[in-house]
Amino acid sequence: MKFTVMNKLLIITRDFPPYEGRGNVMRILKFAKYLPEYGWRASVLCEKKGVIGDASLVEEIEGKAEIIPVEYESPSAKKNYHKKILARQPASFIQKLHSLLYRSVYYNCFMTYQNYLAAPDSSWGWAKQTIDRALGLHRQHSFHALLTSGPPFSTFRAGLVLHQSTKIPWMLDFRDGWWNNPLYSNWKKKIVALRNKHLERNVIHHAKTALFVCDPLTEIYAKRYPSTSCAMKTLPNGFDPDDFRGITTPGTKKIDTLNIVFCGSVGGRRDPSPFLTALARLKKESPQAADKVTITFVGRFRGDSNSWKQKLGNSFQITGEVSHSEAIREMAVADILLLLTHASEGGKTVMSGKIYEYAALQKPILA
Repeated sequence: MKFTVMNKLLIITRDFPPYEGRGNVMRILKFAKYLPEYGWRASVLCEKKGVIGDASLVEEIEGKAEIIPVEYESPSAKKNYHKKILARQPASFIQKLHSLLYRSVYYNCFMTYQNYLAAPDSSWGWAKQTIDRALGLHRQHSFHALLTSGPPFSTFRAGLVLHQSTKIPWMLDFRDGWWNNPLYSNWKKKIVALRNKHLERNVIHHAKTALFVCDPLTEIYAKRYPSTSCAMKTLPNGFDPDDFRGITTPGTKKIDTLNIVFCGSVGGRRDPSPFLTALARLKKESPQAADKVTITFVGRFRGDSNSWKQKLGNSFQITGEVSHSEAIREMAVADILLLLTHASEGGKTVMSGKIYEYAALQKPILA
């Protein structure tokens, strides 16, 4: 079905290609790709970053959606700028004094506010800048609907301001739970936690629809806000068949080697150490068996990779960050796909987008 007149949707999400992103950037990318088939064309407001991620992903939405980057100079970026001023010769006394005050006083004030008082999260500075940009775009294009996706949930706070200013229908897209989510430890601070609880109730009350990535998350919010007028629906993640065209998986083989692949970033809560420690123990107790096992991390590895390389030798491999298509090819040749989670990530309410791509390849998953 082809639509000659498109409805116009404004999407606000911090992370979006071609810029380096965290969280499930694929979800909103695929929204933008497939919405035209249902009569909607998206304009996506995202954060303009200095680091380019997988630029090839933008090709999927050429002619189908518009990307509108919003640049934001973070306190850390300003601190680095003033560091250069202090080191630069010549620089006036006033410039150096201002730079010294910023690095020693202003920056610490910014970080105290951001870490202990800013709500919903540290992205509120960027989100505030998107409000003026979004209002200007709405005056030009008269959007029919607004969708904000989080985390970060500063996009929801910006959406609340825009909805109250423009009265256009507003949808929330929860990729994670918000208030009381153990993922966001800084919200344990009472002031920020109370402000987030109030903000969450406020956005749920004003939005027309709230989308959630899995049923357990939908059920939590339905119980938390039983009298809300906001329609709550589960819209799960998935995989795009287009991404798997031309991808072939090896047929059955003699199990003489075992290639285990993890796709994504590791570090922090997503700690591969328990798995790698078990593999190192296997290598110590049964070297011949361990030599037949290879673990390949496809993506960013935040950790002491040199130490693991010494312990595991050729059984430990890191590809570094690759394009999405290359990541799928790496997964396709795996014997087992590894999934790492942590108890503090939200339990049943967390449904990583990579699970669906793992399942699409019909490989055994070690979780």
